[in-house]
Amino acid sequence: MIDRKPLSLDDFSAWLTSASDLLRHELHEGVVFSFASGTVAHAQLITRLASLISAAVASRCEIFIGSLSLQIANSATSVIPDIMVTCEPLRNDATFAVAPNIVIEVISPSSVVNDLVRKRRIYEAIVSIETYIIVDSRAMWVQVYDRSADGRFGDDREGLLLTSDSVLSIAPLGTSIGLGDLYGDLLG
Repeated sequence: MIDRKPLSLDDFSAWLTSASDLLRHELHEGVVFSFASGTVAHAQLITRLASLISAAVASRCEIFIGSLSLQIANSATSVIPDIMVTCEPLRNDATFAVAPNIVIEVISPSSVVNDLVRKRRIYEAIVSIETYIIVDSRAMWVQVYDRSADGRFGDDREGLLLTSDSVLSIAPLGTSIGLGDLYGDLLG
């Protein structure tokens, strides 16, 4: 194992400008994590989710799809959620958000531990996040964490194999998505 000094957000930003590979990179408490782009199913689920929630988000907030970093204040952490809904005012030249309301990750075999463990801890530490949703790209499976009164993510809703008749409710948006509409023929 190589012993490396943890990176700060500034060092990470500088390193990103010199990175020449095709991987995407995140910084988790000073440690760089690299990952490849997703599968067709992964991309389709992200696109469908964003499309299905866009009317509920309307003009009061913005949806960002895997393109805007989320930086955690007072931490050497910068991640790129698959979908982020934020109502914070952002300048057009901003490269990151700090106070999203909803974060959605679509998991694939290579991102399971990252999304279920590391990112859950990261997202729970950001008090503006009301709901964290995890959607599987290989099976009809959804896990939803809503922030409870004590400020922590409460017990997960769902977290099991579901059917096309199941519904994903996104409380902060006051909207629901039929999983049959979301997954369609992706798993066939």
